[in-house]
This record gives sequence, structure tokens and C-alpha cells, in this order.
Amino acid sequence: RPEVMPGIRPTSLRSAFRLRAKGLKVVGFACIFSLLPLVSALSAGQEPALPFRVGERLIFQIFWFGVPTGESEMVVTERTTYIGTPVLRFTSTARSNKTFSLFYPVDDRFESLWDPVERHPLFYRLRQREGSYRSRKRIVLDQENNFAFYQRNNDPAWGYVIRYGTQDALSSLYHLRSMNRASVQPGDRVLVSAFASGKNWMTEVRIEAREVIQTRWGKIPTLRIRPKIKYIDGPLRAKGKVRFWATDDRYRIPVRMQSVVMIIGRVRAELIRAAGIAEDSLLAQAIRKAHARKAPHERTARR
Repeated sequence: RPEVMPGIRPTSLRSAFRLRAKGLKVVGFACIFSLLPLVSALSAGQEPALPFRVGERLIFQIFWFGVPTGESEMVVTERTTYIGTPVLRFTSTARSNKTFSLFYPVDDRFESLWDPVERHPLFYRLRQREGSYRSRKRIVLDQENNFAFYQRNNDPAWGYVIRYGTQDALSSLYHLRSMNRASVQPGDRVLVSAFASGKNWMTEVRIEAREVIQTRWGKIPTLRIRPKIKYIDGPLRAKGKVRFWATDDRYRIPVRMQSVVMIIGRVRAELIRAAGIAEDSLLAQAIRKAHARKAPHERTARR
């Protein structure tokens, strides 16, 4: 089916199918945000209510060892179709600021096409521009047949066995947010698989605590989340130390991330702007309160 990944030569797909016939060991990727029990089975073809909608835009400021280095944006861009299946398009960008770009310019773009009924991705692509490094990666996830096609730059596509419901690096967050919030308690854990860069990964994600944190809009109740990312094929080894804070409501909007990764070092991301979020979310309430506190001072200043 050459049409599933435009630009890939049909001979590459035939090679991938031959590899599948010989039998590949399962490889995979760990879904860093997945942590809650899955929603009970949905009736066929019925899209569930989701905690995000088209137009939602989250913008984070990135800090490296406390120094601002750029911004990252996550957007629910549109509803579209992929090979006849209705999907949501998620996009994310990461760009360095002018100062950091003098030393190490970054301009990355991620895209995922996600089936909101089955709650898994069907297509993913990544364009990386980091310093002198350039890379393009595309993944087609044939969930029904437990198979993924992975292509890097103009290399031939390779085929990999995956688990049904496997996520990609971008859809992982939205997958988490679409899960049922009922009975979430500190100490809850779950294992979720995902696929990236030609590997299957497995993540054990644990809710460490409920925590009220200070944001630019004031204090917000959150869930503090600790994922441990591991390879499926080969020794299981945690990859860095990562923690996330998401609003403690049914929308689970991420507001902070901290990570300590070997070589890269200490990185922090803080939510600085949000649009298109639900009006009854904890974040929207905090933003309205912050604007209300600021309004009297602005009127006084104008006088």
C-alpha cells in the first residue's frame, strides 16, 4: 500500500513486508505521559468526549540550567482524514531564542495523526534542525495488523512489529489526557508502549503526589508524574530523570516539566500561554483570576 506513506518507494514497502514474513522481534517506545487506567470499551465507531479540542494551543518557555533558551508549542490543529479514517492532527514545534541560536539553533517540528475513536496514532513525522544536524523521520502505524513502517530521511522504509494501541512521541501526551481520571491516587502506576526512531519502548508511569504549584497565574492543583522510560528489546534501563505536572482535573493540562538527562543536563519547561482550553478547567479559572487581580492596577495606572 504505497499510498500510506507518500514519497516511499514501493520496493521499500515490499522489503518491509518480506521482513515481517520472516518475523521480527517486538521493538517499541515508551509513552512518557501515559499513567491512568484506560476508559472502558467504547461502542464501535463512537467518538468519546475528549478533554481537548481543535484550537487548543499551549506554549512553554524552555530553560536549560535556569537560562531561557527558547519556546515549545503544542497545538490541536484540525480534524481531517487519513486513508478514510477521521483523525485529529496534533502539531508541536520547538525553537531556540535569538541568543541561544547564536550558539546552537534549534527548529524542530512534530506532527501526529491520531484516531480519536480508537485513541491511537496512524501517522507520525518529525523534522529536526538542531545545530548542523538535519533529520526527517516518518512512521506509519498499521494498528490493525500490529505493524509499523519507519523511514529516516531518504533511506528505505523498515517494518517493525508493534502492539495494538502503540503511541508515538507526540500523541503520548494526548493519549494520557484522554484517559479516565476516576480513582487516581498517588502511587498509581501503569505500563504503556510506544514507538519512535525504529524502537519499541516501554514506560512505567507513576503518580507521585498531588501538589499545588506556583505558576505565572498563581497556584494550581496538579498531579506530579514520574515516567521511567525503558527499551523493550534489550536490557531495561531508565533513560534520564523526568517529572511532569498536569492540572488535577479531567483536562490534565501540562503546566511544567523538569528533566535531568545525561549529556543534555537539566531542562525545565514552564507553560506561559494557553488558548482554546475549556472554560471550566483549573487552568482557565487561574488565568481569569490573574486577569481580575491585574485589572484594578491597570486602571489605576491609566489614571
